[in-house]
This record gives sequence, C-alpha cells and structure tokens, in this order.
Amino acid sequence: MMTKFSDNAAMSDFDMLLTTSARIILMHEDTPEQFLDWFKRHGPSFCSELFAAAADERARTAMARWLGRAIWNATPLPGNKFKPRRLPEPGRNDPCFCGSDRKYKHCCAQLDIPELRLDEAVMLGEILDQWPASRFKELPMRHLSPETLGHIASTWVEKGDAQRAIKLLEPLFNDIPSLDARAEYAFDALADAYSALGKPRKKQTLIERVAQSRVPDLRVAALQRQCTILTDTGRRDEAWKLFQQAQRECPNHPAFSHLEIVMLLSEGRREEAVQRARFWIARLRRTHADDYAELIHFLQDIVADPDAALMRFQVTHHPELAALQHSIQGLEERPPRGHYTLESAPDRMAMLQPNAKAAKLLQRWRKVFPAQDVSLVDTVPHGPDAWMPGIADEWLEFLAAHPESLDLIEVLDDVVLALHQLPESGPSWATRGIVEPLLQRARAIVAATLDAASNVTLPWVIWENRPALRLLVNLIYLKHDLTEWREAIELMEWLVFTLNPNDNHGLRELLSTAYLRVGRYPDVLTLHDRYPQDHLAAPMYNRVLALYHLGERGAALTALHNARTEWPEVFKFLCSENPRKPRLTPGA
Repeated sequence: MMTKFSDNAAMSDFDMLLTTSARIILMHEDTPEQFLDWFKRHGPSFCSELFAAAADERARTAMARWLGRAIWNATPLPGNKFKPRRLPEPGRNDPCFCGSDRKYKHCCAQLDIPELRLDEAVMLGEILDQWPASRFKELPMRHLSPETLGHIASTWVEKGDAQRAIKLLEPLFNDIPSLDARAEYAFDALADAYSALGKPRKKQTLIERVAQSRVPDLRVAALQRQCTILTDTGRRDEAWKLFQQAQRECPNHPAFSHLEIVMLLSEGRREEAVQRARFWIARLRRTHADDYAELIHFLQDIVADPDAALMRFQVTHHPELAALQHSIQGLEERPPRGHYTLESAPDRMAMLQPNAKAAKLLQRWRKVFPAQDVSLVDTVPHGPDAWMPGIADEWLEFLAAHPESLDLIEVLDDVVLALHQLPESGPSWATRGIVEPLLQRARAIVAATLDAASNVTLPWVIWENRPALRLLVNLIYLKHDLTEWREAIELMEWLVFTLNPNDNHGLRELLSTAYLRVGRYPDVLTLHDRYPQDHLAAPMYNRVLALYHLGERGAALTALHNARTEWPEVFKFLCSENPRKPRLTPGA
C-alpha cells in the first residue's frame, strides 16, 4: 500500500528523514549495509507515526530495512554518475534482509509492509542540497533531467538561495542547442534567480540566447519573458511587436494566451482582453483541453471579471499578496487615527509631521522594510526588491501584527512602491483589491490632518511631504487610467491649486486634458492663465481647442500660431494624414 501521513507534522518528519538519509548515504555510498544499519537503528525515531503501524519489534525491524532499501534504491549516487545503484530484490529462498537467518518467503515476505513510492527526483534534490556548489560543474548534465534540475533550483530561489540555483543551472545552458522542451522550467528558474540577485544583464543575455533555440517551447518561454520585461518598463509598442513576431514563429502557441491577456489588461483594454479570452478558450478546448484545463479555467474567469481573475491568479501564485490583502481588509471602514500634525513653515507652507507614537512605530518599520530609492517625481522605485524571500516575510508579518501602521503615510508609500516592483505591469491588475484602498487611506489621512488648518500648502520642496504627495499622485494616475474623470479632476485640482501649486509632477497637463474631455472649456483657459510662463505642449494646444469650442475663433487662431511656434513637431504630427507615434526618449 502507499505510505500515508495523517498531518503536516508527520510529513515534515519524513522530509527530515530523507534529508538525513541523504547525508548518511553521501558518507557511505560505497557501503549500503552501513546506511541500512544506521536506518534500522535511527529511522523509526524520525517517523514514529509510520512505524507505529508495526505490530512488534520484528515488524519494525523489517519495515526499517524495507524503507531503508527503498530510499537507497531511489538515491542518485555521485560516485555512480548520479544514478542509483539499486540493491537486488531478495529471492523467495534467499536469506531475509532483516538478518533473521530465515528464508525471505518465511520471514518478511509475509509482513504487510507499506509501499514507498519514492521518486528519484526527490532524492536528487536531497543530494544536491548537500553537494558542494563548487562541484556542480562535475554533474553529468546530459544524463540528468533538466526539468528536475529546474524544480530543485526553483526551490532554492524561493528559499532565498538564488546564487546556488545559478551555479546549478548555468552549466546546463552552456549548450543550448542540446536542450529540449524539458529545459523550459530550468530556464524560468535561472531567469528568476538572476532577478532575485539583481542581475538584469545576465537575465537579458539568457533570454536572448534561449530565444534563438530551435525548440518551440523554449523559444516561446524566452519571448514571453522578453515581452513581459518590455511591458513592465513601459515599452508596450516594442512588446506588441515582439509578441506578433513570436506568434508568427509559433502560431497560436497555447502559452501566448496568458501573456496576451495580461498585456491587454495592462493597457486597460478590457473588452479586447475578454474577446481574446473567448477565442483562446475555444481554441484550447479543441486541441489542448486536457493539458490546459487550469489555463482554460483562468480564461473563463477573465471573461467573467478580468480584474478579479488577475487578482486571484496573482494571490494564488504569490502567497505574500494574500497576506497583504488580508492586512488591508476593512481598511476603508476604519477612520484613520490622528498620527500627524502640521508644522508651520514660511509663506503658508506646512510640513506633515508624525507624532511621537507614530515616529516610534515608523522607526520599527524601517528595520524590516528595505529603504527605497525614488528619483525625483517618479512613482516607481529603484531600491532593493521588497518581495525577496525573507525580506517580504518580515514586513508582511509586521503589518499583520501592527495594523495601526497602515495609518502611517510613510508605510503606505513604501507598500505602494513595493507593489510597483511586482511583475506583469506592477499594480495594474491589483488596482481595486490592493492599491486603491491603500491610496484612498492616504487621501483620508491627509484630508483629516488638513481639516483643522486653512490656507496652507504641502509643497514638494519639503522632503517630509513627499510620501503623501507621491501617494496622491499615484491615486490621480489610477483614476485617470480608469477614466474616472470626476474624481481624477477633483484630486488634481486639490494638488495643483492647494497642496503643491508649483506642480512638480506636471499634473496641470493631465488636468487641462481632463477639463477638455468633460467639456469644461472655461476651466482650460483659467488653468492656462494660472501659469502664464508655462510652455508645456498639451496645455497650449488644449487652449486652442477650448477657445474654438467657446466660439472665439480669432483667439483660437492666435493661440494656434503660438502653439505651433513653440511646438512645431506637435503641429506636424496633429496635421499629418498618416501620423506615426514618434520614438520617445525615456526620461526626456
């Protein structure tokens, strides 16, 4: 019969037994009897529940010998080119292996000993866990399953030992032409390991090399990674171009379905995403129904509710997101605690200042959350990955233990910055479930703090105000992307007209365009006049349209002349019969 365990603790005991067995086998791989003798003496102490089924001492000895042989026979031995050296099965008339001096047929063959179906891949993982990484180059890669090596390396990455994963897998990819589809999981694990250690160049080189493979599954996996990187960095046109190239090379490969849906949703193209999901469901059902049942189910969820489906997918594949989601449940229903005061500065300027209690809590938070580097008015950090194994556990546990920390603007800012570090276009898929509650919390805290004050600003030039302003700007971008114009305009007016009139983020461009979208033409002119020295392209051309809609044709022509003089390339683009999107320079 198959070995069964009643609870996780028993399974953990068995895992420890396998780990210890691998260590003992490495010490005695040429003398199996020494291992079997050790197992006979110590094996039962690891798995008391398993051995409790034995009726007496003779049965326990037989079971220990039987399980010890099964573990030995499944263990790849370094001295045997990492292949097991199996012990022969006893014949019915052979002496019994338990040492009773009786024939096997009259001894242990009559006992009801549990069957242990132990995969060699499990024991290979146990052996490699203890094998010196400096000797991985000795591994006979051509004789080992690349899929198994990928699973082993992936486990190490999850445990925070990406360097060991790299040392294991890099030799495998020294000869890419020799690899087949089984190496796909190893490719993903190595790419993840490079990401975990902040090695983007090595990751990109790996992707480019694997993208040249003749094996469709490997090539598709590499192209998927490349598309995701381009999408995450905002180079969506390039991502779609590469996606189309990949589809030409591997027409309608099932793996493209998830990627296409995510790319569409990252751009807010919900209706197209739902249509394409229906297409993929029909296609996969015709040709790959059994192999892609989970993918089909995901696509069905997309059809029903795209945002909820992506959220469930991410939470399932990233348990840390489930922990974060749990911490923010009910956040909008709890009024924020008054942790901040306003410290006056010259010229009506004020600084958000946490009180003593909040400052102590923030000091403790800083010990568990990695400091983020955010350039100027960016909303995407350049600091260390907050989702690294071990690091994420600490700050997520802190949030769970101290829910009041989500009333600190600095903590909210850190968490939102961390969400921007996630793959697949950052927080776009988590907008409703995670990001918006955090941003709305920040809005409520700032509003409550300013409620007792009047006629003050929170300028960007004061460093302590930046986390709050950055959160509000994030909320504006979110509402703008969701085309929720009323709330987006309300927030932009608050920042541009009251909190930060210097408008370091250039929100007046978005505000001007939003006014135009909703037909508030006089407000377009008022906003433009508020910044007379402004020479931004969007407000200048928006003023032309606003004047035109208000029937002031002469003023509109004058405004058009001024805009054309200042921004001739924009005029040329707007008047072209076949306009092409210009090449943009990042940061320009």
